Amino acid sequence: MFFGEYRHTLDPKGRLSIPGKLKEALVNGAHEILIVTKDFDTCLMAYPPEEWTRILEKAKGLPMTNPHVKNFNRHVVAPAMECLLDKQGRILIPPSLRSYAKLNKEVVVLGMHYKIEIWDHKRWKEKEQQINQSAQEISTALASLGL
Repeated sequence: MFFGEYRHTLDPKGRLSIPGKLKEALVNGAHEILIVTKDFDTCLMAYPPEEWTRILEKAKGLPMTNPHVKNFNRHVVAPAMECLLDKQGRILIPPSLRSYAKLNKEVVVLGMHYKIEIWDHKRWKEKEQQINQSAQEISTALASLGL
């Protein structure tokens, strides 16, 4: 289970240190790999292998002729990359994924239950402001879902 918001930096080679608390959750689960891919919010998502497998199994059961399913597979499944945790607890984010998410040196890493999100710091602050401005609407929608 992942949670928390962490500010980190990418090194010049594109390596990201996974925050200690998130790394603990990975190591305790005996994970040495994260599957990193695009999100529709112009950030990256990183999944432990078993969570990624669950997503692929669900996607496999969807109608492949549905345009949204096709686009999900093209946008999320196809660009996914296995990123190995090195001995220092870093992953190398491939250039294509760094470019997509517009990652610069300063990044924000979010623990999101079963996945990790990786945002460019500036873009995260913009998104966070949008969320804050919609707080009442979000609260009402979540209440209608039982949360």
